[in-house]
Amino acid sequence: MQIPGFSEFKAHLPDFTDRQAKLVVARLGIVSIVSLSIAFLLDNLMRLLYLIDPSNIFMILEPLIPIILPMILILGGILLAQIGFFRKNRLIEKYNVRAYQKVVKYIFTGIPMVFGGIFYAYIPHALSFFGMHPINSLTTQLSTSLFYLFFGVSWEMIPRIIIGLVILLLMIGTMARSVRDFGIDNAGLVYVYYPEDARVIQNDIYSIVRHPMYMALIFISVGGFIFQFTIYSIIHVFITIVFFSYHIFIVEERELNRRLGDSYKEYKAKVPAILIKPKNWLRFFKFIIGR
Repeated sequence: MQIPGFSEFKAHLPDFTDRQAKLVVARLGIVSIVSLSIAFLLDNLMRLLYLIDPSNIFMILEPLIPIILPMILILGGILLAQIGFFRKNRLIEKYNVRAYQKVVKYIFTGIPMVFGGIFYAYIPHALSFFGMHPINSLTTQLSTSLFYLFFGVSWEMIPRIIIGLVILLLMIGTMARSVRDFGIDNAGLVYVYYPEDARVIQNDIYSIVRHPMYMALIFISVGGFIFQFTIYSIIHVFITIVFFSYHIFIVEERELNRRLGDSYKEYKAKVPAILIKPKNWLRFFKFIIGR
């Protein structure tokens, strides 16, 4: 299966073979899965270590892990990907047509780290695996549905799980559709380096929302909040919004303002960055299903 935008992506990696370029793209899936798997294992590592050596340090660390891990993955991934922005001028001056290939591995490691940190929102933190229960009651409290924690009810569990999964599927569909329509070259920030080579993308989604991929990732976090409805999930949404706001408004849109000038400022005044206006919801759903 041909990867959308792959030929344009490969054209900006002059020293890479097709196989090497495809391996770079494959990092999106590999690093996402590895990041999420490591996060899942670390979620339970304190319990295992406590069984081996019942030290208070493991009890103290256990409830902090679900807060620290998404911060490391999301912010760390964003900062890795931003190397492509911050080193651009220096690399272009030094390497010219080979500038992008000097940072492509950072970009294609950082982006899937963010994916892993975002999907972490759907991992329950108080489940018992292999007979290992939470060792700190605070972990259990922070992982318990707010409805049950404050009102002692659990009837809402099935509706919120369904809603959370529906949001997850819709946003995965948005991401898949975005890559299909915009190409791996755009997703991989190729044209941050070579704006003169950029393809003109005619798609209705850009008249609805400025950043469909970032919107999808933020709403996956929101879906995880609805799915779990815990204090941990509130913290996850907060972390996601803060870090993405920093990247979108301080880094990426500053670059777009510099590159596109007044035309982008006019565009920003008309089209929201993340939140789709209710009148455009139908157009958004049509985008997802490809109509």
